[in-house]
Amino acid sequence: MIRKKISSAFQQAGVQPSHRMLIACSGGIDSVCLAHLVREMHFESAIAHVNYHKRAEASEADEVFVSHLAQSLGMAFYRIDAPVFYKGNFQDEARKFRYDWLNKLAQDFDWILTAHHAGDQRETILQKLLRGSGTLGLGGIQAVQAKVLRPLLEVDKSEIRHYASENKLNWREDASNASIHYERNYLRNIVLPHLKAHHPRGLAGLDRSIRHLITQSSRTERLLEYWRNLCLQKIPGGWEIDLDVLPVDHREDWLYDLLRPFGRFNTSDILQHMEAGANARSLNGSYVLETSLARVFLLNTGYEDLGTTHFDEKINTLNDLQKIVQGREEDALDYFQCSSAELSAMTIRKMQDGDRIVLPNGTRKKLSDFLLEKRIPVPLRHRAVWLILHKDAIVWIPGLYRRDVVQSDQDSSLTFSYISPDFFKGY
Repeated sequence: MIRKKISSAFQQAGVQPSHRMLIACSGGIDSVCLAHLVREMHFESAIAHVNYHKRAEASEADEVFVSHLAQSLGMAFYRIDAPVFYKGNFQDEARKFRYDWLNKLAQDFDWILTAHHAGDQRETILQKLLRGSGTLGLGGIQAVQAKVLRPLLEVDKSEIRHYASENKLNWREDASNASIHYERNYLRNIVLPHLKAHHPRGLAGLDRSIRHLITQSSRTERLLEYWRNLCLQKIPGGWEIDLDVLPVDHREDWLYDLLRPFGRFNTSDILQHMEAGANARSLNGSYVLETSLARVFLLNTGYEDLGTTHFDEKINTLNDLQKIVQGREEDALDYFQCSSAELSAMTIRKMQDGDRIVLPNGTRKKLSDFLLEKRIPVPLRHRAVWLILHKDAIVWIPGLYRRDVVQSDQDSSLTFSYISPDFFKGY
């Protein structure tokens, strides 16, 4: 039965006979059985082992055992020493370190295989239920995530033990797995056995519920991905969010789930400030969620601009969305003409404190006030608004402002086209 289930998992994931497998192996019964099963199927494979040095001599013995296992199966062996984790939850930090390393190794492999089984899935769902997870969080362990494949996820622990006994396999026992100090071990050693003993059909019912939760979570994630493609409008160094795509009811919750790949943000606070016409920010790692002038933006905090540069005669590439080219382009949003003799005195940069423009009536106005009147939100001012200056005077803000550059009759005139999405349309 176990062979049939792993073959089915490979088939559903699209595994081909020529694919190369990297097997994460601790030396425990689950990963040892997985390595033998993959060897039976004649895949070109290697074994990867992380030594956490948590159990002194036992950790060293684990590594020696896994090394010998790889040799006996004719597989290459990779190993690494984990650092000492001083902060946070050890299991979370260890998991992150392990997957980061496996993904680096996997550049030469088609799949990373881990030995998670049905019992691990049950423990994960129960943990998340106890922590109050929502629909997406209750999606459990995914059988396939990018290159990671978990072919034993539908296999019960009893089937793994039967396979190990049938094939007279040896493995290493981790004494810490018996300790109920960790929440997962408590569920594994106390709660689930009690459930099985007093409610024989309980595990089968739990497994059915898990499959329903995974299906529902997958459907919700596909819907969110559809909305992401509609909601997130690219701007330099981030996105503007079109909230009209999302349902009005519980919009802050939908927005929170929509942005999960980027981090966890206080969407309720952001939307309340937006509706009140106030500015607000919610920072999380590399991204910030920001509202300004009743518009909402998701921004990369590491975005950098060009600084002050010379205004090039042929092409000025501003970023991956905006550029200024010489000549009149049909798809340009704006045009500018200047004297060829004055080109050397022209520069381009982002706005700075104290910048002012000259209005048609000759008065000077703060650029910040001008942009506020134009309803240009702060994120767009710093990322999509460009200033072209002639001898320190602003002569062109593509899409927003233009002032002629003085030229004599003998000067030839150059035309420049501004190619960009229309970030200011309708405002």
